[in-house]
Amino acid sequence: MLELHRSRFVEWQPSAVVALAVAPGGRAVALARETGDIEVYDTIDWRCSARIPGHEGAAVSALAWCAPFDIDAEEDDVGGGAPCVLLSAGLDGQITEHDLNTLRPRSVTDSHGGSVWCLCAEPRPKPGQPQRVAVACDDGAVRFVVVLAGEGVGRGLQHRRGFGAVGGRCLSLAWHHAGVNIAAGTSKAHIHVWDVANSREIERITVEGRDKLNKYGKEGDELCVWALDYLPDGTIVSGSSEGDVTFWDGKFGTKLYTFKQHAADVLAVASSPDGRFVYASGIDSQVAQFERVDADANTWAYTTCKRPHTHDVKAMAMASGPAGAVLLTGGNDAQLLAYHAHAFRKRHPVRVVSVPQRTPLALTGGGLWTGVSATGKKGKKGGG
Repeated sequence: MLELHRSRFVEWQPSAVVALAVAPGGRAVALARETGDIEVYDTIDWRCSARIPGHEGAAVSALAWCAPFDIDAEEDDVGGGAPCVLLSAGLDGQITEHDLNTLRPRSVTDSHGGSVWCLCAEPRPKPGQPQRVAVACDDGAVRFVVVLAGEGVGRGLQHRRGFGAVGGRCLSLAWHHAGVNIAAGTSKAHIHVWDVANSREIERITVEGRDKLNKYGKEGDELCVWALDYLPDGTIVSGSSEGDVTFWDGKFGTKLYTFKQHAADVLAVASSPDGRFVYASGIDSQVAQFERVDADANTWAYTTCKRPHTHDVKAMAMASGPAGAVLLTGGNDAQLLAYHAHAFRKRHPVRVVSVPQRTPLALTGGGLWTGVSATGKKGKKGGG
């Protein structure tokens, strides 16, 4: 007897991972795809907690988590409402605050500086002041936005005073862990460091390239500082379009070490919470690890690398899981991979999601993003 089976095939088009952002506390991770879709994962069991579908023409380039500020709250309860909201920005110049309960935009504002290349939230906002999110704009300026809780006029995303434009495009950002300084990388081979309290530029670091001229004897392509990170001791780490990973003295702006392990642009860097390990990756899909071998002398060494991705790696982030710090990477192969940060050499990465699908069941109410604020206060759960 001949058995007949009916089968249907869905034409699945993989979408690249373009941005990652870890919520305060490291218990939730937001992921943006090239199609504009945004997914939120629980780092305990790596369940997809929420998915915001993108729209036609969406070009999300950056994500950040921010604590909304309630201007009507008492002085000892300035967090008010949901302690953490998700922001996204794109090459269209729009900055969006997302409601993860309704999966709809809550407020939208323009960057006033063209395309947005990076978002970076203030690590330690001052008591009684809203948490600022730095915005790297295409016109070379660094702008600040805050999120005001509540409904009505004057709530949602609001602009605050930023810094003037520098030469080239502003491509990357990194806050000092104490929140006193912010560094910005540009497309003109410079790293600018500002004193946030005084709005004053205190350092300008020039990133050297391998070749100043192209084969025709003319000025070559721009040298872009695609990625920046601040270590707990103030050391600045940069990744450039030359494939270099460079460590800089954060106080004097002098170069400490340069590693040329990558054959193409370094698009992302991340560091372990204790600042002992630094990870870098980019177009060559190599995830490289650098280790501090002497803390007193601030000596660094290249240790190892892995190539679990098949194409460019565009985003890296450091989260926390049940076993400790977790390094996350995502790129053009549409995969999100997780590594044990302190056992990078001994353990293989785990594929968190290889074929993302729509969640068949959605629940309303609070999730991990409403659990812990940047100040460590508990938030209110939404309705179930």
